[in-house]
Amino acid sequence: MTEQLTKDQRLIKQYEHYMVHIRNFSSDTVSSYLRDLNQFSTFLSSSGGGDLLTVSSRDVRLYLAECYDQGLKRKTMARKASSLRHFYRFLIMEGKLSINPLEMIEVPIREKHLPEFFYEEEMRQLLDGLEDRTPLDLRNRAIMELLYATGMRIFEVEHLTLRQIDRANQMILVHGKGNKDRLVPFNTHTQQALTAYLDEGRPSLMTQADEPHDFVFVNHRGEQLTTNGFRYILNDILKRSKLGGTIYPHKMRHSFATHLINRGADLRTVQELLGHRSLEATQIYTHIEQDTLKQAIDQFLPLQDRPVFDVKRKDD
Repeated sequence: MTEQLTKDQRLIKQYEHYMVHIRNFSSDTVSSYLRDLNQFSTFLSSSGGGDLLTVSSRDVRLYLAECYDQGLKRKTMARKASSLRHFYRFLIMEGKLSINPLEMIEVPIREKHLPEFFYEEEMRQLLDGLEDRTPLDLRNRAIMELLYATGMRIFEVEHLTLRQIDRANQMILVHGKGNKDRLVPFNTHTQQALTAYLDEGRPSLMTQADEPHDFVFVNHRGEQLTTNGFRYILNDILKRSKLGGTIYPHKMRHSFATHLINRGADLRTVQELLGHRSLEATQIYTHIEQDTLKQAIDQFLPLQDRPVFDVKRKDD
């Protein structure tokens, strides 16, 4: 039993090195994958199913069945299966296995929800309601304009440095998922907001910093702004706007993509701007467009209050 666990942990350790140093996965992704792998390894050892190298498709099905019996949501089960699938692809790449035991496994379908987004007038109200009185106001405006105009992920904005911004050409070199870089342009509103913040707001905030650094967005102590800090700022802006509803960084990204699609931008362009690896991830915004069109029909087409014509069958 101990040898099996030791062998499993050795494989998991090798995979962790691959995720961190080769693929540059985020710390959250690495933690999630490792947790899923360790749970699967524990299941195998406790059920007599062997180890990670001798696992069969039947073992995987039994594991997923146990997850189902525990009441796990389909989204969680799908993530666990995805973690295992990626791990075994790594083992095949390393020459330790020739067949992925998950290739023939039917992963539980995740419930697909259309992402939330702000309508154009809602976004206008949010942006128009921002103030410019203090260094923190200038920072908040720059954050909002940047999130909306570029569709950047929050971790991309959190780790954004001064050297990545080309103000003259209105371009940002974005360090995205999997260490994939992309160039994203930004509009004049964002340029003006960034200029005011970087020339006036940030220098004032940095006087409180213990040591200099290049991170663009900082808190009142001149320290790098965290994800929780961004969330607090967005919630405060929404509260002041009196719009209601919810706000979170990815909702700004969804709004960016949705507005582009609704205004006629092609999917390939939006895919490139968002940094999506596949077009499939971008296509969900076409569903939002269809829903928006249907809503427009229901809201603006006249004569909607007429009685619905009821076709009577001859034999009625």
